[in-house]
Amino acid sequence: MSEYRTEKARLARRCSQSLKELMVGYRALLEDALRDGGVTLPQLKLLNAIKEQGSVSGATIARTCQVTPQTLQEMLTRAEREGWITRDISAVNRRILTASLTRKGEAALASGMAAAAEIEERIWSGVSANALERLNITLEHGIANLHGAFPLRAPLAKH
Repeated sequence: MSEYRTEKARLARRCSQSLKELMVGYRALLEDALRDGGVTLPQLKLLNAIKEQGSVSGATIARTCQVTPQTLQEMLTRAEREGWITRDISAVNRRILTASLTRKGEAALASGMAAAAEIEERIWSGVSANALERLNITLEHGIANLHGAFPLRAPLAKH
């Protein structure tokens, strides 16, 4: 391997490790902040998905939250019991229940998003908007490469 490729590999590994540390730390801080408000991170994702997508089906929310339909049903039942959402029959398909945020759900979401914004502000303090934009472009390039890299491993040679 050339010296350039060795150095690039070292830098790439450092970047990957930093990204992991950043995400693990961010998640831990956010989960702690949310706990005080009685909301978990998956519940915040649920409320945000409902807010962003309007009255949508459970299948759509499950895909957005990256959970199974069974897990989503448990989350929706809890959210309804907490008074964060209401569920109604879809105007388009009477076999589908849609979910909408209540005022209490809007408040829980707003509180959680405010906590996330505060943590993000602390994490990125001293980093310029231009630097963040360059970082976003770099990360998006890596994500595009990741999605284009499948299969990640070459098939095993047959003996």
